[in-house]
Amino acid sequence: KIILRKSTWGIDWLGHILLSDHELLRPSTRRRMLRNVERKVRSGNSHDARASVASYHGLLQGTARRKLNEALLQSLALVR
Repeated sequence: KIILRKSTWGIDWLGHILLSDHELLRPSTRRRMLRNVERKVRSGNSHDARASVASYHGLLQGTARRKLNEALLQSLALVR
């Protein structure tokens, strides 16, 4: 299946949107990530929540992610 799109829309690839000068995380991936971290924080298992945040930081490397990192750390601060 081939879809022709404008180059300014970027390329959708593995949960990221690849643009000419930077990468963005897809909105659905971002929502799923935040929902999973919040669920682990509510369950009370801080070890799993910290492990998930560390994994998501790896996913976010190389993306425009400052606000999302702040949201992750803020949700993790509820565990402490």
